[in-house]
Amino acid sequence: MAVAAALIAACGKKGPPLPPLPRTPPAINDLEATLAGAGLEIAWTAHAPLEPGPSRVEHQVVWRVETAVPADAAPPASAAAVLGQLLESGQRAGAPAVEWGAAADRPGRRLQAKADLADIPAGGARVRVAVVARAGRHQAPSNLVTLTTPAQPLPAPAGVTIAAEPDGIRVRWSPLDIEARLELFRAEGGADVSASPLVRAAPLTGEFLDHSVRLGARYRYAARLRAAAGEHAWAAGPTAEAGPLTYTDSFPPAPPRGLTALVESGGVRLLWSPNREADLAGYRIYRRIGDGPEERAGSVSEAEVTWVDAEAPEGKALVYRITAFDSSPQVNESAPSEPAAARVRGPRLPAAPQSAPSPGSATPGPGPQSGVAP
Repeated sequence: MAVAAALIAACGKKGPPLPPLPRTPPAINDLEATLAGAGLEIAWTAHAPLEPGPSRVEHQVVWRVETAVPADAAPPASAAAVLGQLLESGQRAGAPAVEWGAAADRPGRRLQAKADLADIPAGGARVRVAVVARAGRHQAPSNLVTLTTPAQPLPAPAGVTIAAEPDGIRVRWSPLDIEARLELFRAEGGADVSASPLVRAAPLTGEFLDHSVRLGARYRYAARLRAAAGEHAWAAGPTAEAGPLTYTDSFPPAPPRGLTALVESGGVRLLWSPNREADLAGYRIYRRIGDGPEERAGSVSEAEVTWVDAEAPEGKALVYRITAFDSSPQVNESAPSEPAAARVRGPRLPAAPQSAPSPGSATPGPGPQSGVAP
């Protein structure tokens, strides 16, 4: 009992004090920058502070533009020294802040900021850039990014067009064999073009199909070329835009395939292979009697792949074709299938009634029977 009491008493005993959790914001080590004209586009990942509870992490972009360095210049200083000089004398601009806590922001979210530069020398000039994260009195700088301005600016993509297709909107541009990537941006409705590219494609491909569009939505696209300009650094050319375009379903299903006509006692049965469109609503059946006009004879839902013409006339040449239609408001109908021909040769005789046995006649017992099977 004494041992148990001692254990219970020990449960409430305070241990040695623990060191406080660091309040310095987590380091930013994935900063990247893109020089686009006279603008600087910066992006990095938001990380949650290590200490618990609500907190606010603010960010500030720091940059400096340097002229081209002559060949006989002194050896460059270390990255740490350059970063220290940048933080002391660089130009500054605000950047997005992040709130952590009860309504915490999403860890791993990509943050973006822009800075306006002026009088950037072309061909070999350098732009130093970093981001400083602050939480209260504590701060932490990001990795240092150094961009070198290209000697020849990148051209704007040529021949950018957009067109609606059944599976999305296809963006096309004139193929270009160049050491760069083509960045494609999109805007929906009246919104601005997104800051993050929809895709980065090889310029030589000449096209991209955007599957993520919505019916009834209105889209604009912008394309530009982007080439490496250092570690985590890029230079981008001017943009070329296309649109707007409202994505509507004006695409009919494919014509049904495999139509077959079989003459049965109940009429002419049609069979065909099912269509695979996601918005398929059904099939329509068309019939021509002899040399007469083709007329609609019936319809079935998308789940049916057979239909019986119980009113097929006897002794007439019959030709059938079917179409598929979708569930869009304007009801897109496919081109007709290949025809299938049939002819009901003679009158369809009713089944003969069974006669009752006459009085005194023998009733057949179980066992083999002669005659026509039922």
